[in-house]
Amino acid sequence: MRGYQKKVVYLKDTGSSLFEEAYFIIKEDGRIGDVVEADLVKEANRIVEEHSHKCLSKGFFERNKGKLIYALGFLSAVIVSATVYIINYF
Repeated sequence: MRGYQKKVVYLKDTGSSLFEEAYFIIKEDGRIGDVVEADLVKEANRIVEEHSHKCLSKGFFERNKGKLIYALGFLSAVIVSATVYIINYF
């Protein structure tokens, strides 16, 4: 069995309301030797912050798209069923 190693930056407290912890796997070609650990943490925090805003900035429809589609489908089925019932029994 051959060993394999990945370089990982782990943030325990991200300061985000969405992310409790974050793991960042550094690219194989990433030169970590001349980068200070504080720079890695700063970049990881920037990425977390950027994605936190993207998640929070989604509109109502984007956040609830699945629920709205389900509700419209259910409502359509009820209307079609009621129409068929009324036509056949009255």
